[in-house]
Amino acid sequence: MLLTLLRTNRILLSLIGMGLCIYLVLSMKVSDSLACPLGGSGCDAVNKSPFSKIAGIHVSQIGLLGYSYLVVLCLVTIIHIKAWLEKLILISVLTACLFTVYLLTISMFIIQELCFWCVISAVNIFAMALLQVAMMKRVQVH
Repeated sequence: MLLTLLRTNRILLSLIGMGLCIYLVLSMKVSDSLACPLGGSGCDAVNKSPFSKIAGIHVSQIGLLGYSYLVVLCLVTIIHIKAWLEKLILISVLTACLFTVYLLTISMFIIQELCFWCVISAVNIFAMALLQVAMMKRVQVH
């Protein structure tokens, strides 16, 4: 029962992250500026900064790719319950957490602005990391 709940929540968090990135990618294509739900110019400043692209790819597109990958991995674990898949998800989520810390550090200390959407994505991926750690403990028991 708990394992099913953890798996379901993990998929939901992956889908939320994917949806958030889709919104950001589409917003950047439709408009020159990104609206911040809290007001201010933080979102726009972060998303227009030179740090918003890596090798010409916008970080929201990288996020979309990453979250899509996590959705697929999480769905596969429903069919194939394998410890190595859980480890792969853990490594992937922890890598995403490190990337998120890197981006937030740039945002806070170099750009000196925070983007609401970036913070939501950070909370989402850190929550997913906590879920995955809990999942790993359950998988090792069973």
